[in-house]
Amino acid sequence: MKAKHIAWFAGLIGLLLAVILVVVAGSGDVLHVLEIAGWGLLWLGPLHIVPVLLDALAFRALLKVRPGAPSLPYVFWVSSVREAVNNLLPVARVGGELVGIRLLHKRDVSIALGGACVILTLTLTAIGLYLLTLAGLGLLLSNIPGARIAGPAGVVLLAILPGMALMVAAQRYGNVFARLDRLIEVVTGGHKLLARWVRPAELDTQIRAFYRRLGLLAIAGTWKFLSLAAEAAEVWVIMYLLHHPVAVWQAIVMETLSLAARAIAFVVPAGVGVQEGSFVLIGQLIGVPADFAIAISLAKRFRELLFGLPGILSWQWREGRQLHKLLYRQTR
Repeated sequence: MKAKHIAWFAGLIGLLLAVILVVVAGSGDVLHVLEIAGWGLLWLGPLHIVPVLLDALAFRALLKVRPGAPSLPYVFWVSSVREAVNNLLPVARVGGELVGIRLLHKRDVSIALGGACVILTLTLTAIGLYLLTLAGLGLLLSNIPGARIAGPAGVVLLAILPGMALMVAAQRYGNVFARLDRLIEVVTGGHKLLARWVRPAELDTQIRAFYRRLGLLAIAGTWKFLSLAAEAAEVWVIMYLLHHPVAVWQAIVMETLSLAARAIAFVVPAGVGVQEGSFVLIGQLIGVPADFAIAISLAKRFRELLFGLPGILSWQWREGRQLHKLLYRQTR
């Protein structure tokens, strides 16, 4: 089965799960909860500028190893497009990164440097999400001792830790992409698919160079951690708009554990069903009713559309303009 077929199948299952959850929670109740917020939900669009800006600061901190790095407004736009593509298109949360590399290349950032920045950003995201999930789990246990989800979540976190350490070590000391290119060549019968886009050895060199600048990685990692924390604050804002305020720790627990669930189920397009299911499950543990939990998820979906569609449209408009200019030059 091809990867795109797997993604579509996973998306269909996730959509079915989401529909079932809405029906079980009571579609009328969920709509009534959303009606409470009303037009206030429009604030979620501009408020989302904060986590995206922090993400852009993390990305630009890495790009500044090169003189004449793209401006912060441009990197902010690239971050917006990357997020929109990952959230709204069935690309298993990797298509946005490829689009980001392409857009950076248009500003004279080499594919190797752009690819290295994307890979390091993803690594820092994984580390930041891991730390936030630990914090969320700790807050859950401190407020609800003996919570049923704590044991399984703790086992999963412990199981993931060696893999994360191995990933960092491989990037720091190994030739990950050179070996990956050779593996692809063996599997495909001699086709160097990765080498068509970038020299794998150059990409490995760029990544190792970043690991020799731990201070720079610490700065970028701090910005990325703050970006993830700002996304957790979004749940608190949504619950405030729904006139059902929750404690800060509850918002952090719901957001971090749902983000972890989406990261694990990355093959599901936009995390459909996964996000809704995780909100309902975690909400039951911390005292958030199912209809409100579903409403939170739907409000976040609304924000993804509100913030993401302009990113998608602006990206397509830019690509269309460049194609028009290319065709115009060829016909002259």
